[in-house]
Amino acid sequence: MHLPLSVRVRIIGLMAALFLPLAGAAAQEAVSQQEIVRATLVSEHEAIQAGQPVHLGVLLEPQPGWHTYWENPGDAGMATSFKWTLPENFKENGIDWPAPERVAEGTLVTHSYHDTVFLPVTITPPANLDTTQNYSFKVKANWLVCKDICIPETAELSLTLPAIEGVPATTSYASLFTRHREHQVKKLDEKIHYASQGPYITLSVPLASVGSKKITAAAFFPRQYNVYEYGASQEFSTDSDTLYLKLQHSNDMPEVGSSGILSLTYSDNTTSHFDITLFPGKAVAAPPSGEPQQGLFTYMLLALLGGL
Repeated sequence: MHLPLSVRVRIIGLMAALFLPLAGAAAQEAVSQQEIVRATLVSEHEAIQAGQPVHLGVLLEPQPGWHTYWENPGDAGMATSFKWTLPENFKENGIDWPAPERVAEGTLVTHSYHDTVFLPVTITPPANLDTTQNYSFKVKANWLVCKDICIPETAELSLTLPAIEGVPATTSYASLFTRHREHQVKKLDEKIHYASQGPYITLSVPLASVGSKKITAAAFFPRQYNVYEYGASQEFSTDSDTLYLKLQHSNDMPEVGSSGILSLTYSDNTTSHFDITLFPGKAVAAPPSGEPQQGLFTYMLLALLGGL
């Protein structure tokens, strides 16, 4: 059947009106509701600038009581991972992990995030961008979510942002980035040393590098797998200038330059988190007890015998 040209034009126009909004929605799609977790890809700003960092993040919102995992999940679990598809010459710097919690799951201890967790990523664009173009950011996110059982989930998320010359406005999600920075893990450039004694390792952390407030709790989250007994107690003590944290290691010893997060709680109930790097030597578990006195007594006895 041959339709008049005017009718065909109206039909094509109607089809375009129906499908173009769908295409636009797909380009801006940033939310995926899985069985347990709702995943959302968000941006701090409504547009991007050439040479300026692009701050994106994935917000994971599980149903109440469920949890996901840190980059080293501990005795069980699986770390959340992102696989990005970016515009040409854009580079991503990996997840800026917030500090996790130590969670007992039966006889196991894991490094987890209860309830909602925000995982930001910084992406570096090239020095030049075409301000007439939009740029698409796609990520495939995989995570394991657990409660009484564990369920692996995945989501493919995308977000399209225009390039502009001026300073872009912030989005409604900007507060997520602000809160993350307020509790961000701080990098300590100072080397943290440890001493080994039997199955234990004691970290020695200068108090001047982690604040002057009274410390009421301390925990270390190693990035290196299967070096520490995750379920063993972590005992801390302080003297006038040093924090000592005693850990139980497994059959493996920490590699030189291994790292992790040191989380501290203070007497005013505030917390701080520090990214530390570990090196052997120079740390002491405690001031030597008995040996100096015994050595002095021995020398005095020898001197007395020599005099006689």
